[in-house]
Amino acid sequence: GVTKTCGGVSTLIYEHDLDNIEIAYNDVADTDLDGIQVGGSKNAKIHHNRIVNVARTNTYAHEYLLQIGGGTEGALVYNNYLERGGSWAIVDGGGGNTIFNNICMDTPDGGMLVLHDVNFAATGGRIFNNIFIRCQNIGMKMFSEHPDPTYFCNNIIAGDNYSGYQYI
Repeated sequence: GVTKTCGGVSTLIYEHDLDNIEIAYNDVADTDLDGIQVGGSKNAKIHHNRIVNVARTNTYAHEYLLQIGGGTEGALVYNNYLERGGSWAIVDGGGGNTIFNNICMDTPDGGMLVLHDVNFAATGGRIFNNIFIRCQNIGMKMFSEHPDPTYFCNNIIAGDNYSGYQYI
């Protein structure tokens, strides 16, 4: 939230809810910040987007091709094409989301970063049938504090090993 002062009284104002939104069939290219960023949403659908050469300034917290931010729960993220950009192709900072059939290529930090927090989601997530190609440092990295499992199944991670990590 953001604190605003009116008439000498400070009030914490939270972002508005974006429930049941759909972000689809967009071509996002050559931007300085995130390609697509969704936060504070329940049951969003993000699909059939092409995101290429974004987050060029590598500005902290706005350096991702596709960011599913805090407070986002139950999103379906599928059939997106993500290539070249800031640091990570997909960042899931919410939880309880299902991410599948996406193609992610040529990102300097990694293919996918998962940061699940028990405060944001009622369940763990599901990540399956994605392809991560030449995501330089790490194919997929997960920090999950949620007691429910997050499933990572049937994904392909392929590419050169630039940072000394091993693909397994």
